[in-house]
Parts: sequence; C-alpha cells; structure tokens
Amino acid sequence: MGVSVRYRLKQYMLASNGEFAHGSYGDDSGVIFYAGPPDDPMTGRFIVSDRFVDALFRAVLDRSARIGAAGGIPRLVGEWNGVEGWVDGFEAVEVPQADARDLLAALSAVSLADLAPHSWGTTPADCLRCAAAIVAFVEPVLATGGRVYLRGD
Repeated sequence: MGVSVRYRLKQYMLASNGEFAHGSYGDDSGVIFYAGPPDDPMTGRFIVSDRFVDALFRAVLDRSARIGAAGGIPRLVGEWNGVEGWVDGFEAVEVPQADARDLLAALSAVSLADLAPHSWGTTPADCLRCAAAIVAFVEPVLATGGRVYLRGD
C-alpha cells in the first residue's frame, strides 16, 4: 500500500468520526470537505454541521469587518454569505489552494470572543475545536499538494 493510499485512509478514519457532523433533529445540513476527488472511494471527507459552519463563518465575517483584515473576507466565506459559488450548486467543487489557505488562516484566527454571539446549539469552545479539526483535516492535504473539494450538504 503506497504512502498516498495510507495517508488517504488515515484521513478518512480521522474524519469519519462524525463529531462535528449533523444528526440531531433539525440539524440536517452543513458542509463537506473532501481530501481528493469526491467520486474516489478512498477520498477522506470531513462533514461539518451548519451549527458549526454558521458560527465559524459569521465570526470570520465579523472579525474581518472589525479589524479590516488585509485582503478582505476569504472567498469561500464570502460565497457562503452570498449563497453563491460553491454554495449555489449540488456538486463538490475543487477549491484553489490559495482559497483553502485563506480559509484556514481565517479559521485559525477566530477566538472564543468572536464566536460568542454566533454559537447556537453548541458552545464557542466546541466551535473552536471544530475550526481546529477543519484545519487539521485540510492542512495536510495542501501540504502534500493534494486537492481539496467542498460542497454544501
């Protein structure tokens, strides 16, 4: 088994625990990050419920507005906010590496205070853990030159 296959299996096992996925009554949508082409059965995926995505992305928007972040709002968050781009379709779309890195930087910068006004159905601390888990899932894919895909769920 090659390194690439072992890496992808490990990613799948780490991401399939469902801790941040939806599942409770009324919590049936969110976002799926893929560590490779979604049609490949070996591709790892990380499912994130809207209760986390909503809080995290709103905190990124508020933080960007408050501090006047250089470069503005990450494109993926802006598209989510405008219900356009990757959010507007049913298919997974490949995320340019620069956009994925912008998102990871924004998620890494979010604080408990940023999340406090936006956490519903969860806590700011759980949202921070989710942000760290997204970064931990996507960062190694980017570091190895892999492709990241994203779709609304």
